[in-house]
Amino acid sequence: MHKPLVVFSHGKESGPRGSKIQFLMAVAQRVGAQVLSVDYREHPVGVHHDPNQPGEAERRVAQLLATPLPPHTGLILVGSSMGGYVCTLASPQLQPDALFLLAPAFYLHGYAQQEPSAAARETCIVHGWRDAVVPVEHSIRFSRQHGSALHLLDGDHRLNDALSAIEPIFERFLQRVMASSGSPKTRAWVRQPSGRHLDLVHPSPEGFDDSDLALGLARTFRWGGHSVWPRPLTVAQHSLTVLHLRRQSGALPRRVQLLELLHDAEEGLVGFDPISPLKPILGTNFQAVMDGLQRSVLARYGAGDWSDTEYRQHKQADVLAAASEAVHVAGWSQAELRAVLGLEIPPLAQDPLVAVYGGTPWEPWPVDVAAQRFRDTLRDVLKT
Repeated sequence: MHKPLVVFSHGKESGPRGSKIQFLMAVAQRVGAQVLSVDYREHPVGVHHDPNQPGEAERRVAQLLATPLPPHTGLILVGSSMGGYVCTLASPQLQPDALFLLAPAFYLHGYAQQEPSAAARETCIVHGWRDAVVPVEHSIRFSRQHGSALHLLDGDHRLNDALSAIEPIFERFLQRVMASSGSPKTRAWVRQPSGRHLDLVHPSPEGFDDSDLALGLARTFRWGGHSVWPRPLTVAQHSLTVLHLRRQSGALPRRVQLLELLHDAEEGLVGFDPISPLKPILGTNFQAVMDGLQRSVLARYGAGDWSDTEYRQHKQADVLAAASEAVHVAGWSQAELRAVLGLEIPPLAQDPLVAVYGGTPWEPWPVDVAAQRFRDTLRDVLKT
């Protein structure tokens, strides 16, 4: 009979049988799990890897992904310091039930991924207040952004002097995760053009890249695909319209520009922009999927949240863009705009995108053009 598997990843300069890992392995075995500790120090041909070599953390991610795992009923990744970073970056591919991270090396100079995100049902972080290697503020930042459980203990980076406090935390964590690890997981995988895999039900910010998002939004159509033009209007073009309407009011902070540009990003990942009256009929499960996708987008780009004032200003621009598209693209009359759609705001006469890109006012762009312009704008904003 198969058991849950706990896989341990050691830190930068430690090893697979260090005192801390051996202590935690004993806890895992005591609660009925099988254990595996990966040795990142030695090359298969006997050459030792230099832990200070540039790109070492990413090499370890690849090693973990290539490590054969025995049959198991559930997967839990445990990582210390660099090992915590490695487990987190490997999680979108391994899809563990949970991550248990000890002083994870997040947001450190020299690590390729500066906005790591965990793809697991549950993430628990333990960090020492006296850590002089990875500031405790880094785990606080990650936990706040991703809603992870966080335990702050009286300990240094190695946490060896805090093992007695970690033991009950780890044991309860394993018992809770193992109790639910046998339950079936609902997955809805989408293969992105980049080759990345995105689970629509449990989305990871690493499941797509800039080009995937841009192309998805350029292949998703507004107004149910209805248009008085030969082509329908893409969500990518709509997003740029809203951004440029907001820019007309003055300089916007980088964060607000990202929120404007990405306000419908989840629609590009699922490939569907339902008309507003249909959304309540689709129900709460559909809305939960869309909310999860949007959170993954905002986490990937570090966009944060709207303030109340910013959101009101966004909605004004969004509704103005919708009213204008309804008339100039979908073919509604201004009388129908008020009587049927309930939009009281007068539509714009001038297309704000013409001043930026030229072309015929209100004409929907081809998919490839919309994708390129969205992607270029996104990358320009990220550089500011």
